[in-house]
Order: sequence, then structure tokens, then C-alpha cells
Amino acid sequence: MGTSVEEGEMTQSRVTLPDLSQEIDQVFAGAARSLDQLLARSGSVGLIRVGMEALEVLESRFGAGARAEVAANVERLVQTTIGSEITAQDRFTHGLGVQDEVVVMFFRPIGDRDFFDRRLPSLALALRKQVEKQRQQLVFPYLRPAPRLDVGWGLAPHNAAVRASRTIAVALEQARQDARIHAEASELEESRQLATLVIHELVRPVFEPIVHLPSRTIYGVEALSRGPQDSIWESPAHLFGVARRAKSLFELDVVCRRIALRELAGRIPASQAVFLNCMPSALLDPSFSGHTLGQTLGACGLHPHQVVIEINEQESIQNSELFHKAVHHYRQVGIRIALDDVGSGYASLSSILDTRPDLVKIDLSLVRSVDKDPAREELIRTLVKLAHRIGASCVAEGVETREELETLERLGLDYVQGYLFTRATSLDEALNPAVLERAFG
Repeated sequence: MGTSVEEGEMTQSRVTLPDLSQEIDQVFAGAARSLDQLLARSGSVGLIRVGMEALEVLESRFGAGARAEVAANVERLVQTTIGSEITAQDRFTHGLGVQDEVVVMFFRPIGDRDFFDRRLPSLALALRKQVEKQRQQLVFPYLRPAPRLDVGWGLAPHNAAVRASRTIAVALEQARQDARIHAEASELEESRQLATLVIHELVRPVFEPIVHLPSRTIYGVEALSRGPQDSIWESPAHLFGVARRAKSLFELDVVCRRIALRELAGRIPASQAVFLNCMPSALLDPSFSGHTLGQTLGACGLHPHQVVIEINEQESIQNSELFHKAVHHYRQVGIRIALDDVGSGYASLSSILDTRPDLVKIDLSLVRSVDKDPAREELIRTLVKLAHRIGASCVAEGVETREELETLERLGLDYVQGYLFTRATSLDEALNPAVLERAFG
């Protein structure tokens, strides 16, 4: 007998309660009786869940060890945020059901309405805020932008006629539904907020100095973008992550470039360079293509040879035809091309050979602790050799320590940038020679 469409959709969309009960029994093998007793004494179970299904992409790209590391980070955050409310009778576990998740079960005395009516939802809300606030740090240095980790809560009364695992399954399914509903509502609201930021150009430019390593001088600046200060939009990972999900990357890209050029107008010496992050589709921006491009740069006091267009390595692969068209167009007017985030998980060597960029920017995930990791050192040495062989220069991103800087200097890097010099800051601060003293002493 076949399965109906409706039944098939239900099976795919969620795990059935009987399946959940069996999985829960397996997790708590040998402890089922104690769960029954806890549930009978309390009369109900409250449950908070953090879903980590989004970490599957992390394992496929970086391995099971990386996924386990991030999962441990999530568990520590849960303990730190709501651990003070977890008592000896409660249960903290992961892997209930068939999905990857952290689950806290609260067993409280019958009649503790304050906990179940007020404190439990408050704990879930506090944890949701912390997970959202720190999700980029939780997956660092593996994923940018960080995937969403959903938080939900559920509640189920004790039924003496069924196993404790089935009652817990009811609360767990509630928590999953709560997380899904909240995630959908949050995504909708974020899309609206992003549209407001773009329409009113509420993005602000910040800059990082790029240092010429052989001469130890400031070669130029990279223009970056941040949302309003003291808001979640100040995080570039959140800003561009929402834009990607809302399919508004092009609109945000145009606004960021316009605001950066406005800030740079008349303030960059002719001897220094400006690095601008662009999508290949920047060609579709009338002010940054064709004859208008020269007028745009001229109005800012910039010569095309000062401008370096950074295009993400992933973008160069996913939009290959448009990327090559962009490279040809910009080079015709004298603008140079940098391949950004090289080494962040894509086909780096073939990307360099295919695009023949003027500069290769090595991702911070390779630069981090290069002084302590021979494998990273060897890979960077290979990238530098390949770049120099095709006539390109090499830039190391994310330099944070003098030991990393000294290793990169020994490996023959042409340029470096990172927090060792300064965090993203105002244009005047980024061009101030004092940033060199912090790094070179």
C-alpha cells in the first residue's frame, strides 16, 4: 500500500513521537525508571532545546572534529547562560531524537507555577539572545557567516499511563516547533530591518590599513562596512548573512561601495591604494561600470590605478562567467583585481590559476597561529610561490601577533593587515603611521 502525499510530507517535515520515544529511551538506557519517578514527582517536564542541525555543513567541510568542537562551545554557552537554574534533579544532555541538539529538561515540584509559567520561557529567551549574539564566535574560525542555531522550549504534563520518554517527546516536539516559528518570524523581521538600512543608507564605512612588509609602510586601506553602532547589525557577519538570506546582497553591496567612496573623497594620497570589496555583479551598478566608472572615481579624487577590487574566492567560482567579465572590464580601465579569502575552504590553487589576480589575499583561517603550525606555514609558502610565479602579490589577512608577523615576513609576504596594527577604524586612524609602531615596535 502506497504512502499518501500528506503522509509523506509529514514524515519528512518532522520526526513522529513514537520514533522520538525510542530514541529517548536509547539515550537514557538504564535510567528510564528514574525519569519515570522524576516525572511522577514533578507532575510535568519543561524543556529547552538548542538545535544544531546547521552544523552539518561544518562537518562536511572541516570534519567531525570541527563539528564536535563547535558543539562543545554551544554546550558551554548553555551551561553559562542558564546553568544556575539547573538543579541536581534536572537533566542536561545532547542527541535526544535523531537530530543534533542540546537539551535541558527541568523537573520541578507540582505546583511550581512560577517556574513553568514565567521563568522557563524567560530562560529560553535569554538563551536565544545569547546564542544569536555569539553565534559567530561559536563557529569561529570555520564558518562565515555563522549558521542559525535555533532555540525553543516546550512543556508536557505527566501521564502515568505512558512511558516518561513519550511525555518528553511531546515537550521536545513542542520545542522544535517553537524554534521553527521563532526562526521564521525573526528572518522576516530581519529582512525588513535590512531593507530600512539599505534604503536610508545607515551603513557606515570603516577602514583597515594594509602594510607593505618589506618597507614597513602603509600601502593603503581596505574599506569595510558596519551597521549602526551598538546594534546586532554592527557585526559584518550578521549584516551580510541576512543580506545573503534575503537575496539583497547586490543592493547592500552598492550602498556599501557608495558610502565608502563618499568617505574617501579627496582624502587618499595618490601614492596609496584603496581596496574595495565587490561582488562580480558590481558591473550591474551603473555608477561602477562603463564610462560612469571613471567619473565616479574622478569625483572622489581617485585614479583607477589606486583602486583594487576584492572579489571573494567563492564568488569567483559560483559566478564564473560574470567574474571573468568583471576582471576584463576593470583591468581595461586600470583597476587591479584581488582574489579574497583564499584558503577558506574552496579550490584555492585552481582559483588563482584560473583568475590570474593581481593580488592574492590569504584568509585569516590560514594565518591564525601560523608560527606554531608547520602545515599552515607550508601551505602559505606554496600560495606565495604560486602568486609570485604568475606575477601577483600576496596579502595576509588577520595578523594578530608579532610571532605571526615575523613568520609571514620570513615566508616572503608582500603585504599584511590585521588587529596587530588596528581594528577596523576611521580613515584618519587607519592612515596614521602610529599603527606601525604597535606591530614593529
